Amino acid sequence: MVENKNDKTGTYLDSNKDTTETYGTTNDLKRETNKSKQDETVAYSNLKQKVLSSKEHGLGIGDKLTLCKKDYVIVSIISEGTGEAVIYKVEDKSKKHFVLKLYFEFNNVKEEPNPETLKRIKGISDPDILKLHDFGVGIEKYIGKYCFEISDFAEGGDLFNISDFKQKYTLHFIETRVIPEIFNGVKKLHDYKIYHCDLKPSNIFFKDHDQTDLVIGDYGSAKAYDLDSMGEFVISTVVKGTDFYRAPEQANRIISEKNDYYSIGKILLHLLYPENVCLKNSNYTIDKEKADQITLRQLEGVQIINDFNPSYGRLNSLIAGLTLNNPKLRWGKTEIEKWAQGEEVDVQYTKTEIITIQPVKLPYAIIKTDLDFIKVLDTQPSWWEDLFEDVDTYQALKGWLGSYKDIATRKIFDEMIHFYKPYGKEYVKEAAIRFFQPDRDIIIDMNSYNFFKSANINKDVEAFISKLDDIWKITDFKKIRFYLFQLEFSLKQIGMIFTNGKNGTINYIYQC
Repeated sequence: MVENKNDKTGTYLDSNKDTTETYGTTNDLKRETNKSKQDETVAYSNLKQKVLSSKEHGLGIGDKLTLCKKDYVIVSIISEGTGEAVIYKVEDKSKKHFVLKLYFEFNNVKEEPNPETLKRIKGISDPDILKLHDFGVGIEKYIGKYCFEISDFAEGGDLFNISDFKQKYTLHFIETRVIPEIFNGVKKLHDYKIYHCDLKPSNIFFKDHDQTDLVIGDYGSAKAYDLDSMGEFVISTVVKGTDFYRAPEQANRIISEKNDYYSIGKILLHLLYPENVCLKNSNYTIDKEKADQITLRQLEGVQIINDFNPSYGRLNSLIAGLTLNNPKLRWGKTEIEKWAQGEEVDVQYTKTEIITIQPVKLPYAIIKTDLDFIKVLDTQPSWWEDLFEDVDTYQALKGWLGSYKDIATRKIFDEMIHFYKPYGKEYVKEAAIRFFQPDRDIIIDMNSYNFFKSANINKDVEAFISKLDDIWKITDFKKIRFYLFQLEFSLKQIGMIFTNGKNGTINYIYQC
């Protein structure tokens, strides 16, 4: 796979993603570097065709390819600098132009664009969403190796495709164009339970040559969830993102609407205060030291930069509210709508209420956290009698869970325990532990399986089943049944990763 450190959208195993590379720049714009040379690219609207073929795919101008049973010809190579794909300008038989994002070959199938998400986005027609016409994953990959997306061609390039930041991004333009159009696009995605997860200037495009019509695009990192889900947060097995613009909770795989709103705040900070986030004499390349100082200020619960320009007025409070570290305090749809209507919305840096955890006090332990609870189940022979058979202690356990998480989580846990009690103690224990620790290993005859950390889940499930096939003749049927229960429970957690209400506990379907 080609490695590029410029504006790289990566998983959280990556750490060197502090500079930003756009799809293109105007001819008179000189890029600054951060101790490394960035690949020069050109704008959608001003292609020079100086790159003849891509290094990754070996495709060049004039090459023909068939994608989703449609024929295209490559007109130009827009960029090889996104870190995950090559961006081509292509045309179909009618000479209509499109953008083809042809990904590098993925080493881990979990990092590939999600087909259900792309299918849902393809069905959206909205003036603030870059139209996705086709995509290829799985058996639809190009030559069986490369995922792709085919979208409308944005003639004006991305938000960085301008020669003068201050001249372009005036208060009037930001208030009348940038904010409402990005906000409306994000709301539309959220209406379909889609979270973009990688909003940044190079993923916001000017659809028109005059650079007045903005649209959200590039959906390779997007996540989609059940349309009927009422949960505020979700947990994903793999989350991508770009360091400076991603919400801090994404590092823990926690996704919600607030992630995208955080990114909007960081985009506005970059457009209005490039001198506070970029290298000297650059409006594009993120300065790591300045970014680190911003992070420290956020952790301290103070204003994101110490020198807000008073002339920017209410835009300063919008940036401050959107970039709060705590997603519970961070502004979202409601606050932005109030702000847009001229209402004064408080920026609350810290919680004022005090939450008291109701611990469970046992003769040999005190349960205050989920780790305390799991330790009791793992180490105490009398866990069943102490926690689940004793009525008073079980009520205390539910009280602890209601204060540690919330009432909705307590109800789900209680229903789950009552469901598995008829199956026996070991089923209750396994379900209770995995409720809090879904990525716990499954051990069979000295072999360990962890489907949450699997690079190829189909292969690992086959290996699991094969192991059962090897041992079933010499293993008690009840134990085989328990192994199958662990497999089913784990796969259901992976397949139904929804969070319940305000807490971070995974809510899954446990019924058989």
